[in-house]
Amino acid sequence: INRKPPANMSNVWKNAFEGKLAGVKTYLKKFPDKKEDLSSDFQSSILYGAARGGHLEVCQFLVDEMGCDVDRRNGENLSTPLHGAAFGGHFKVVQYLVDQGAQLLKNVYDDTPLDDVDNSSASESAKKKCRAILKGMEVADDKKGAKKKMQRADSYDEKVEKNKPADLPKDLNKLTVTQLRAHCSDRGLATGGKKADLIARLKPDDDDEEEEEEKPAKKTKASSSSSSSSPPPAKKQKPNSIPFGEYTDEDIAEIKSAKASLEEIDKDTEPFWEMEEKVASFVQGRNEDYVESRIKEKKKPLTFILTKAQKIKNPVLKERYERRKKWLQENAGKEFIRERTSFHGTAPKNVNSIIKTSLLRFKHPLNPCKSQVDDGYFGTNRKGVYVSRYCDYTFKYSNDQEPLDAGDLATIIMFKTLPGKSKHIDKLVGAIDPTKGFHSHSSPSYLEWYLFSEDQLLPEFVLTFKAVEDTRTAADDE
Repeated sequence: INRKPPANMSNVWKNAFEGKLAGVKTYLKKFPDKKEDLSSDFQSSILYGAARGGHLEVCQFLVDEMGCDVDRRNGENLSTPLHGAAFGGHFKVVQYLVDQGAQLLKNVYDDTPLDDVDNSSASESAKKKCRAILKGMEVADDKKGAKKKMQRADSYDEKVEKNKPADLPKDLNKLTVTQLRAHCSDRGLATGGKKADLIARLKPDDDDEEEEEEKPAKKTKASSSSSSSSPPPAKKQKPNSIPFGEYTDEDIAEIKSAKASLEEIDKDTEPFWEMEEKVASFVQGRNEDYVESRIKEKKKPLTFILTKAQKIKNPVLKERYERRKKWLQENAGKEFIRERTSFHGTAPKNVNSIIKTSLLRFKHPLNPCKSQVDDGYFGTNRKGVYVSRYCDYTFKYSNDQEPLDAGDLATIIMFKTLPGKSKHIDKLVGAIDPTKGFHSHSSPSYLEWYLFSEDQLLPEFVLTFKAVEDTRTAADDE
C-alpha cells in the first residue's frame, strides 16, 4: 500500500515539541525520508521541535535511530536544534546535542545558541548550566549557512530593505494615477480618490523638505570662514511622522520622558460596574485551557471575576496615540482610525514599566525585558508588538506561562488600540516582517493583533481577575 505523508509537518512537529515519542516514531517509521523536512507553519525541523520542547528521549531517537542532522537549520530564522534547546534552557538536551557534534552556528539574527540562552525566559539555574556547556565552544565557520543567508533576499532585514518604498520624483504630477496609488500603498496610505487626492497624501513630506532646502543658512562670524560645502544639519523628524516600525532618537527621548500614575476605581461605584460589564464582553469563554482541558480532567470550567481596576494616566503616551490616530486619518483614511480594545498579560514585575512606556518591541532601547518566550508566531517580536482581543487568552502570561486554576489571580493591562489596515495571516508562519502597505497583522484565528508601531496602543487600565469554578446549571441560563 502506498501511503502518502500529510501535506504539512504540523502534527509530527507538535508531537516532537510535546514529547510524544510514540507519535513521532509512528510517523517516521512510515515516512523515514521525511525526517529532515520542515513544518509548513513554523518552518522548523522535527529535531528542532523536540529540542525546543526539551524532550531528550525524542531527540535521542531522532539522532541515534533516525540519523537526523544535529545542525539542521530552520527555513525562516536559520536556527538549529541547539538554538532551540538553548532558548528553552534545556541543558540536558544542550549537552546531548553538543556530544553528538552540534556546532555553535549563527542564525539570521546573528545570534548563536549562547546568545539565545541570554534571550531565554528559563530559570537562572538552567541558563547557568547551558552557558557552562556552550561557553568554551568556538563559533563555527559555516560557509553553507552564510551562503544561504546571502540568498535569502526576501526575508528579515534584507526583506525590509527590499520592501522600502521607492523614492518619489520631485514632480508628482508627472505620475499616472496607477503609479500614485502604488506609492500610496507602499507607504500604508489610502489609495482611493482622484489624482489630486493621491498627490496631497504623498506631498506633505516633500514640501517640508523643499522648504528646509530653500531656507538660506544664517551666516555667523564663526561660520563665515568655514567651508561652504559643509552639509546642512539633518532635518528633525517629529515623532509619529516616521514610517511604521521605525523610531528615532527624538521618539525614544519622548517615551523616556513619560510618567504614569494609577488611580484605583472604587468597587462600589458606577464606573467599576461599567468596567465589569465591559470586560465580560471580552471573555471569549471557549479557551481550551479553561474549558475543554478541564472537562477532560473531570474538573469544572473556569470563569473570571474582576476584583480590581486601576485607571492609568499617562499624558505623553496619550498624546502619541492621538497623533498616530490623526496620522492614520490623514494618510490612510477615516475607515482605518477605528478604535478597538485589546489586552496584554505579563509578569507582575513588568506592569509598571509597560504603563510608563507602553509595549515595546524586543530589543527596543527602552525595553527592560532581555528575554522572550518565543520569536513571534505571525510577526517578528523585533519589529512589532502583540496584543489579544480577549482577556482570558492573556491570563497565563501573568502566571509563569501556566493556565490559571480556581482561586488564582491574574493582573493584565487593557489598551485602547488602533489596528489600522490589518493583514489577516491565515496560518502560523513564525517571525515574519510587517507586511508592506498595512499597519498590523491579524492572527489566523482572529484572536490577536500584531501591531507595527508602539503608538498604536494606549494603556488605559490595569485589571486584576480571579479564576473561579463555573457552577452555573442549565436552570441558570433559562
